Amino acid sequence: RRDPRFVDADALLAAVRWKQGDVGGAVRAFERLCQEPLFCERYATADVVLGRWTPKAVDAYRQLLKEPGIKLALKDGGAGLR
Repeated sequence: RRDPRFVDADALLAAVRWKQGDVGGAVRAFERLCQEPLFCERYATADVVLGRWTPKAVDAYRQLLKEPGIKLALKDGGAGLR
């Protein structure tokens, strides 16, 4: 069954874009994830993807979470993004 709000895809897209050097694209993808505060909180650490993503993807996600634009999105909890 398809999930129109497949949040994991937004998180992975953000990690891939960040790894490719597209910081703006990574932040925008993460902001989409944070449109729902519950998801923003859940994806605030890499723990949510451990065991489901490849080690390289998890590492990229961990590095992404250190990005200032991502930290701001997490701090806002998506409040300013709706």
